[in-house]
Amino acid sequence: MKNTPKKKVVIAAGGTGGHMVPATALAKNLESLDEIGSVVFMGDGLSTNPYFQKEEFTFHDIASGKMSLKKPKDLFLSCIQIVKGIFKAILHLKKQKPDIIIGFGSYHSFSTLVASRLFRIPYVLYESNLVLGRVNRLFYKSSKILATQFPLDRKSYQKKSIIVKTPLTIKKIENKASSRRYYKLDENTKTLLVFGGSQGSKRINETTLEMLRLFDQSNIDLQCIHILGKEADIGLFKKEYKRLKLHVCVKSFETKMQNALFASDLVISRAGAISIGEQIACSLPSILIPYPFAKDNHQEKNANYMQKIIKGSCMIREEELSPVILLKKVETILDPGMNKLKEMQDHLNAYNAKDKGELLCELIQKCIHERKK
Repeated sequence: MKNTPKKKVVIAAGGTGGHMVPATALAKNLESLDEIGSVVFMGDGLSTNPYFQKEEFTFHDIASGKMSLKKPKDLFLSCIQIVKGIFKAILHLKKQKPDIIIGFGSYHSFSTLVASRLFRIPYVLYESNLVLGRVNRLFYKSSKILATQFPLDRKSYQKKSIIVKTPLTIKKIENKASSRRYYKLDENTKTLLVFGGSQGSKRINETTLEMLRLFDQSNIDLQCIHILGKEADIGLFKKEYKRLKLHVCVKSFETKMQNALFASDLVISRAGAISIGEQIACSLPSILIPYPFAKDNHQEKNANYMQKIIKGSCMIREEELSPVILLKKVETILDPGMNKLKEMQDHLNAYNAKDKGELLCELIQKCIHERKK
């Protein structure tokens, strides 16, 4: 009997953790399948991307650029980079002959997707936000599947899209106690996680510090994991928390995010799609502070969905954010007498219990099998 040749997959991705986390999780899922022979990443800046595990995957840096009309000089330079990237992508695709390409949005994937159209290689797009990103808007009509984490904001997109279970890298940890020991925290104390997204957030960091200065007036016993982001002054925050005699574990960055998530009872974070995807997966209630300058206001739409549809979060817009308002939200949710925390957890558990479609990995398998026919 003749052996069936193994299938080749290219993942077009780059940029922030919001793109790279699901792309990496999908790659690991695909590599575990017997029928998949290779998974190769192609995208802009992969060799220097802190969210990409370059030691684990074969990859090619493919130049690209932002298509912004506001700065003509930058647009011209971007076009040069894109042309270079398309030619390089063509060479790699010609050599690898992949069976399918999966695009994860952002301009980092643009050149590779253009090359895939030229070769007529079928491609699948993944969108983690409620708002379709610019690159996905350009390519979705010719995609085999537009896979999404949530229902998209426009009905015209919904006709093309299929909701899938988000590929994530977090792994279930036995219990909160073991996760809290990882941070040298008390096993039985309510724990707050503060996380400004993969880029960090100066505003969230500073407001949280001011809020915790007020916390000695509260009746709630609280400890905290504060992940600042790489650009923050970790020494300053450690010094302030020590002076305030607060039990806070401060880190610039966390590679094992599942530990932070499973250690916590409540999270304060931006409303990036992967951050809220992880919160949903862990049934972790949150206070979401959307990044006000996100394209198409997509973070506020994500936060609205979490607050009004899933009911597992409360939202504070950044222009309304203050230490006092943040403190009141935290106290309201964690107050045992109000039962708010359990209500939010119950809503998240109910949402998780619903069937929200297939795994993205399974949909890609189907696309490959259809192509064989």
